[in-house]
Amino acid sequence: MDQDWVQEPKGSFKHPALIGTIRAAYFSNNHSIGYRYVDRFLSSIPAKPDEKEIPIPLLALSLTGVGSFCDFNLVTNEFQLYSCLYEFRGGQKEDLDFDGATFRTVNQTLTNILEKLKRDRPLEFHERLHDIFNLVV
Repeated sequence: MDQDWVQEPKGSFKHPALIGTIRAAYFSNNHSIGYRYVDRFLSSIPAKPDEKEIPIPLLALSLTGVGSFCDFNLVTNEFQLYSCLYEFRGGQKEDLDFDGATFRTVNQTLTNILEKLKRDRPLEFHERLHDIFNLVV
């Protein structure tokens, strides 16, 4: 088995594709939406108010889109975020738009998983989302 694919559990949200996507989409410069609202990012642990976390909706949407980077647009120099597995669901690549109707269930499932982690293992949840915050901001 390729060692690059073995992930320790607490690092599973630190994949470079995910971190790069969050940075590019929300924190690419001082005027990006993430920086404009960073003061609204909170900690889920009251005793650690200065340890901000990436919000669940932002992380779930990013995880939904990252499924894989399937295409790089050489004209705009932007990654097109598609789910490769979904594009190949019929055995051949099909072009599709990354839209809410197609990926709503995936996003909701990821949101539910993150909410469950927050509820069942609050310290682990906090550490993971705070680590991501530190990696992207």
